[in-house]
Amino acid sequence: MLAGLWLAAGFGCHHSESDPGRDAEDPEGRSLFVEGCPVSGLARAALIERPDLGMLGPQALGEEGDFLLMNDESAFIVTSPDDVDAYWYYGGILVDAVALDGCRQAGPERYEEFLPLVAQVNLLEFLEEFDLGAVTIRGFRGERAEVLSDGSDGGDAVVRVHGTDDTFWLIEYTLVAAAFSLGAPRPPSSPLGLDIFIDYILPPDSPVLRIEVHYRNREGRPQAVVPATAHLFGPTTDVYFSSLTGLSLADYYFHVGIPWITSASPTGDGSLTFAMEGATLMGTSISGVFAAFDIARGLLPLRLGPAGSAGDTASVTYFMSVGITDGVSSEIPLQNARPRAFPWAPCELLPFAGRAVDAGTGEPISGAELEVQVKDLDGSWRPLHRFRTNAAGAFGGAVADFGSPDTEYRLTGRVDGRPAPEPIPFTTADIPRPTVAFEPGGVLAHEVRNWQGRPMPALITLWQDGSRTHRILSEGIGEAPVPPGTYEVSVTRGYEYKTFHESVTIEPSVPTPLRVRLDRVVDTTDFLSMDGHMHAAPSPDSQVSIPDRIRTAAAAGLDVAMSTDHEYIGSWQSGIDETGLDDWVATVTGLELTAHPEHVNLYSVEPQFDVDGRGNFVRWYGLDIAEIYAAARERGAGVVTLNHPNYMRLVGYDRLTGTALLDDPTDLGLAAGAELWSWNFDAIEYMNGHRSPFDVPGGNGYFDDWMSFHNFGHAITAMGTSDIHGMDHPGEPRTYFASSTDNPRRTDESELVASLLAGRALVSAGAFARVEINGAADMGDLMTDGDGSVDLAVHIEALPEIDVTHFLVFVNCDEALKVAASDPGGIVKYDGDLAVPVSQDAHIVVAGFGSNRLPRGLSQYDPNHVPRFTTNPIYVDVDGNGIFDPPGGKTCTYDLDPPL
Repeated sequence: MLAGLWLAAGFGCHHSESDPGRDAEDPEGRSLFVEGCPVSGLARAALIERPDLGMLGPQALGEEGDFLLMNDESAFIVTSPDDVDAYWYYGGILVDAVALDGCRQAGPERYEEFLPLVAQVNLLEFLEEFDLGAVTIRGFRGERAEVLSDGSDGGDAVVRVHGTDDTFWLIEYTLVAAAFSLGAPRPPSSPLGLDIFIDYILPPDSPVLRIEVHYRNREGRPQAVVPATAHLFGPTTDVYFSSLTGLSLADYYFHVGIPWITSASPTGDGSLTFAMEGATLMGTSISGVFAAFDIARGLLPLRLGPAGSAGDTASVTYFMSVGITDGVSSEIPLQNARPRAFPWAPCELLPFAGRAVDAGTGEPISGAELEVQVKDLDGSWRPLHRFRTNAAGAFGGAVADFGSPDTEYRLTGRVDGRPAPEPIPFTTADIPRPTVAFEPGGVLAHEVRNWQGRPMPALITLWQDGSRTHRILSEGIGEAPVPPGTYEVSVTRGYEYKTFHESVTIEPSVPTPLRVRLDRVVDTTDFLSMDGHMHAAPSPDSQVSIPDRIRTAAAAGLDVAMSTDHEYIGSWQSGIDETGLDDWVATVTGLELTAHPEHVNLYSVEPQFDVDGRGNFVRWYGLDIAEIYAAARERGAGVVTLNHPNYMRLVGYDRLTGTALLDDPTDLGLAAGAELWSWNFDAIEYMNGHRSPFDVPGGNGYFDDWMSFHNFGHAITAMGTSDIHGMDHPGEPRTYFASSTDNPRRTDESELVASLLAGRALVSAGAFARVEINGAADMGDLMTDGDGSVDLAVHIEALPEIDVTHFLVFVNCDEALKVAASDPGGIVKYDGDLAVPVSQDAHIVVAGFGSNRLPRGLSQYDPNHVPRFTTNPIYVDVDGNGIFDPPGGKTCTYDLDPPL
């Protein structure tokens, strides 16, 4: 047990109901303080040996068997080498960090993961030529952990994790695929032959954890290594840092000269700051993971002599600091523990404090956000410190002085609903004690109702001077802070409801009403809409909370939001329960495998949190495409989807043979003999976002690929998805699937799966269509008709502002008919019957097109060659044998331009 770490339970904590760290927040009684409070002047390290000992918060992962470091100011948890509940592939890493305020957490635990890395890189060659062969990046794999010092002697508490380097799969395959695309294939990395041990060191009475990473060469030859780290700072936190300059390289933007990186709670109840000793950090974001290294070490790596020699070891030091309130509360103690922000510049902390007040009344403003910015070498302002005012309107702490008298600073302020005050410029030679005055704010009191007068979720968008200023997720009735002024307002609810556009003037100090009725005008009876590719906080590259993701889906008029988080199987039902939007939107559990060489989505798969903390996702590492599909089936996926699919270009998919032309899988980092193509999938992201499926670099596009699947007899369902990570426009495009109910609350998950597997689905980027052959066959059906033509009924609807100018009928992927819409600006764009010539067994697809951008409030895209809708095929059996005989590989022929 953690004997000696806490006082006896009788001297434990007594919390008010408002305390964010109180034991009662966890229904199972989980707490850091189940054995008493930490002792002032002592730091302790211990193995966690009871299941109820741990942190509270949305990202808390530490559990029995992991290691706790704790004093009276901070607590940190390092996972056991056997614990792989985190996103990272291996154990022995820092996963939890929180500041303490007495015998309580200062706020919920929000930090995700610290990923120690080691690289070998020729930085000059990489920067000059973007030679990916000059880069090797490996991750740390813990193998054994121990408490090196429990702190009972009054000194530092230390946990040591022994390990080695291993594959960082995400980065590894990103580099391999990028190198292949650049025409210079590189193999996956090999073990570097390093012993790595990490000391996690917590002094008494300090909120700063020191992390010392030691490298020992096991090889009989010298090596040069570059220490690096990657971080998942936690969803719903604000991550910020200053930098001296920036560098664009290929598809990545590198921030150069970062003194520290801060992650702060948006509510001001905790922060975390990371830095490296004696370093000039350079960093970039890769798939949501922020990777950083010392640029000096990139140019002059750590030198490790041959194994057994005096110089076969080297080490670096990192710092992780936690604060109880705003960002500066963790930045100050870190800088006190590491007095040099840059190798060439000491960092002096200069006292800085002020107040935020109402400009009219002089009353203090609590919760105001103040930001000290510094000008970089390019003349841009970068965030340096962030403060949040307390109940008295006061803020304070310190400002970092890097020693240059010419450095320009300024203070900016923000309060929701109030106009931003003019920035206050200053220098370190004349530190102000500012009073930041905010003019009175405004409030938009909004009501959005349907034709029955029922409050209804919708998206409210405000514009000034042609630029969007605010997005408000209305749940029907509510108030939103908006600075006074005149705005253009758009209210939308996806593709089925009329849009509202008006000018409104927000007055100061009093609510301004906005009352809107949105009528549903597009009839989608017997279909429900879904977005099959969405991300929220469980994904490392999304900062959107699950409740906010549900709000965005409901406001977009989606009936089903599919949870497809990276390497996480978990329901979003908690978001529906919290928002109370179950009448408007349902959710189905899915998963995105961030697999190589292409991502894959799984729909309708059950979480298994008894296996691991991420629901037992499919471990795709090292598998080829056929093995990934097979593993997805074994995991119980109802539908397996090939995503976005750049894979077609990577492997050289040939529409004439239905095979991959690439003959060496090792070019993609796979094993020799690996399969590069498999038909064991159900659906394809024919539209991922609003890119044209007809025009993509390197070929005619995904439409032709998808059509070739059917030409070879593989009934792969086309889907439209948004792949949304932020707050903008889920469900654009979307997929409509056949349903026996129009009520989201009654969504039948098995029926959704059956409809997608059967091809009873429509891809929509703004319009809805119904198609039927001979009055009987719908999408996914087979119709027998041998008289040389079929009767095709086409009915197309969309909002009046979404034009459909014409549509094409494709027979076995060739253009058979091109038809002008009868009323492009009406609700019903076309309603009629067509005779379609069919001389052999065929699959028939209809796609419609428009010429204008969508109305304001919906996503804006170039409509050229982007279909407003695409049906999945109806099959025609002409020879009467009762099946569809596919035509085989062929080249599609069509012209998408409007009829003359």
